Amino acid sequence: MSFLFGSLQRVTMPLLRMKVIQRHLCCSATSTNVSSSSQAPTDSANHSPIVQQTLKAVSSVIETSRGAETAANSVMLNYSLFDSHQRLQFLTSLAEEYQCNNEVVLDKAEALTNSFDKAGPHKHMQRLRESLVPPYDMLFREIGAAAGGVKFLVDFRSHVIAAARNCSNLAQAAALQAMSASLKQLLGLWFGVGFLNLERVTWQSPCDLLEKVANYEGVHPVRNVSDLRLRVGAYRRCYVFMHPSMPGEPMVILHVALVKGISDSIQSIVHHPTLSKQSDFTRNYQLGEDPTSFDTAVFYSITSTQAGLKGIDLGNYLIKSVVKLLLSEFPHLTNFSSLSPIPGFRDWLQTEINQLAGGFRKQQFLTAEQCLECSAALSCKADEMTVLGALKTTLQDGTWSKDAVLANSLKNTLMNLCARYLCHEKHRNSALNSVANFHLRNGATLWRINWLANTTAKGLSESCGLMVNYRYYIEKTSINSEKYSQQHVIDADDQVLDLLIQL
Repeated sequence: MSFLFGSLQRVTMPLLRMKVIQRHLCCSATSTNVSSSSQAPTDSANHSPIVQQTLKAVSSVIETSRGAETAANSVMLNYSLFDSHQRLQFLTSLAEEYQCNNEVVLDKAEALTNSFDKAGPHKHMQRLRESLVPPYDMLFREIGAAAGGVKFLVDFRSHVIAAARNCSNLAQAAALQAMSASLKQLLGLWFGVGFLNLERVTWQSPCDLLEKVANYEGVHPVRNVSDLRLRVGAYRRCYVFMHPSMPGEPMVILHVALVKGISDSIQSIVHHPTLSKQSDFTRNYQLGEDPTSFDTAVFYSITSTQAGLKGIDLGNYLIKSVVKLLLSEFPHLTNFSSLSPIPGFRDWLQTEINQLAGGFRKQQFLTAEQCLECSAALSCKADEMTVLGALKTTLQDGTWSKDAVLANSLKNTLMNLCARYLCHEKHRNSALNSVANFHLRNGATLWRINWLANTTAKGLSESCGLMVNYRYYIEKTSINSEKYSQQHVIDADDQVLDLLIQL
């Protein structure tokens, strides 16, 4: 017990030492807020009548339990009628007026520390915990219990995230971010994997669900009805996570191709049939699937559909659940891999070139051999900066990919640079590329980079047409995930490591 008290003292004493500073900063922040606010006014008297009315309903929910359900429904109804300015007024006022009271928190921390020499600090621990719960949490819980409330809160958080991102007032932005974090914690409990239902989408699924699957697809857009039918048909699987409080609304969508060997281009998976090929669909449904014709499940598209669930990792659970389901259906499957885009690679490359040209970076970027190879293809001098400038200009559009000789001359250089981007470029010790970070965090292996694997306009503009396979070795995922999360180690196959040339 003495060890526990000692640990608590180590946690709370720094709070007390900062008490005077904290209060001084709060006063300073308030004065700064008054003088530099460029967002919605904090004085609710200046708000539009409907916003004032809604804030009164919020107050009745938080300050008294009587009529809380009616008031929560009133908040949802009024909020749906807001224009963009009224929405910003409400979000800012709610975040600032009903956040945690710093003075109360510090007083409770002081009372807890002073209680260590007495018999019972436990009640002070509870009071400190209660003071750290912002009052608007009560509103969110009341709304979550109402019909349609969970969906409302998911959309509401997406608005909070956008408001915080666009807010130029630091105090207001901090309050909005704190409210977003509070909502994330609450939604994380409600959207735990135990509350989600895994469903397969087929051509026989409800039309509104099929329509949403098509509309939400952002990785490889669905072009027509036949394209959609192919993606949910034979040798394809489409799975979604559904929540009982949001019927008919998929949380995450995963598309899978059942193929022979690990695919190295999206063109081999996503075909674009026309209505004239209706007989192909009929024949596939009549003949069924031949399990001997495939040994691999390729995850070629995963989409989170709800911006308000940002930071709540549902995709990881979906992939693991789908792997188990596929193995129960096809025990002979031996390979599980993604075929993933590399968003941001071309932008990163252009930024690096700009920084080198501006003198912000001095390190060598290309080898002498690469300079010679690219200079011949780009018809320019063989010095590094000239080659990089010509390369940047060439990659501005996708026409270079149609010139077989030019594309082949640039292949080694772009593959090398992509390997460097995926393996070495970090943000807070995690992979800079968001897709890479997702799969590596799940325990996948960075297995292979594929040349001109996506020659659509989007693929060329995002990643110069390159795609990557993140391979899921079932026996290694837990170890890889732990090493990546704790030691920041990326498990990469020799096919990728061999591309990392020494400068």
